[in-house]
Amino acid sequence: MKKILLVLSMTFTLLTLVGCQATNQEKEKTTTVTTTTQTTSDNEDDTKQAGMSLKAIEKGDYTSVTGTWQNELGDTLVFDQEGLVSESLTIQGSFLRDSNLELNIVPDGNNDEAYSLILVPSGTVIPNSSFVSGDSDTSDGQRDRMVATKAQLEGGSHFEHSVFYKISN
Repeated sequence: MKKILLVLSMTFTLLTLVGCQATNQEKEKTTTVTTTTQTTSDNEDDTKQAGMSLKAIEKGDYTSVTGTWQNELGDTLVFDQEGLVSESLTIQGSFLRDSNLELNIVPDGNNDEAYSLILVPSGTVIPNSSFVSGDSDTSDGQRDRMVATKAQLEGGSHFEHSVFYKISN
C-alpha cells in the first residue's frame, strides 16, 4: 500500500513538474500585440484636416484650398471658402476621378473655352491615364497642387511649369 502511495505521489509530482514546464514554455512563446485604430465619421468637419479636402470641395466648401495658387509661368488662381475668386472664371461642376477632383472651369460663360482644373492632394498622383501615352506626373507629390487642361496632359517641362502650388493664404 505504501508503494502504491509512493508511486502515486511520484507520478503526481512528475505530472506537476511537466505541466509547470509546459506553462513556462507557453509564457515564453506568448507575444503581446497592441493595436490602435482611429476612425472618422462623415459628420466630422473635413476642413479641419491639414491640406486639400476633396470631400469638402465636392460639397462646395473650398476652405481647404483658400489662398493664392501660382504656377512657374506666373499664372495665379485665388480661392476663398466659396470657390474661385474671379470675375471671368466660373466653376460649373466637379467630379472625382481616381484620387483627384476635377473642376469644370468656364471662362466668361463661354462653354467652348471650358477646361478642367485637376485638384491633386499631397501624397497622390495624377493617373497616367490623364497623360499622353508615356508621360506621367512629375509634379511635387509632397504638396497639394492643381493643373489646368483642356485635353490629356503632356509631360515634360511644360507640365512642370504649369502646375499650380499654394503660395499664400
